[in-house]
Amino acid sequence: MLCFFDYDPATEKMTPETDNAVLKCPVNANCYVPWSLPTVSQDVVVKTNSDDAADDQWTVFRWDGQKFVKGNSYSRNQLRSALPNTWMNVNGMNDDMPLTFEAREDLSLSNCGIYGSTVYDAELSIVQGRVFIQTVAPDGDEEAMDFDPDIMGEFTLTDANQLRGGYYLRQPRNNESRGQLTLGTQSTEQEMDEE
Repeated sequence: MLCFFDYDPATEKMTPETDNAVLKCPVNANCYVPWSLPTVSQDVVVKTNSDDAADDQWTVFRWDGQKFVKGNSYSRNQLRSALPNTWMNVNGMNDDMPLTFEAREDLSLSNCGIYGSTVYDAELSIVQGRVFIQTVAPDGDEEAMDFDPDIMGEFTLTDANQLRGGYYLRQPRNNESRGQLTLGTQSTEQEMDEE
């Protein structure tokens, strides 16, 4: 069960929310409904089709600072087919973070890092409607369970075929940054320039 509460700082009380877009999301009553809660992003992802469907369908609910707003819906196959490309930060949120990576057809990852600077050995995975990017733990590391990634990203697909989500990045000399950003492909940037 998933519950949302509204906190009132004046009374220091939490009241259960009933008027919430996530809670109103129509789901198939005959299936297990996974709710994918964010770790570094601000979006909740809900599986909205039955367990026996050939392709999982996901709906994204974006946090606007006050409430969740229904965003894009997509299937696992749509997400997987959109990924192979070179992705980079686009105009908008957090322009000062020049994050980039290249996803291949087999969903392997290359050139992941800050363009013109640091490159990280990272992996890409799709889990419960989200795209995850994370630094690979060194082989043979006995403390791999305690591995602290240098780069971690968590993204969902937007209706404009961009990736939106959160990131954590540790750069040389222990400079750390985290935040929200939107990634577009090279073809997306060309389309934006033409408009």
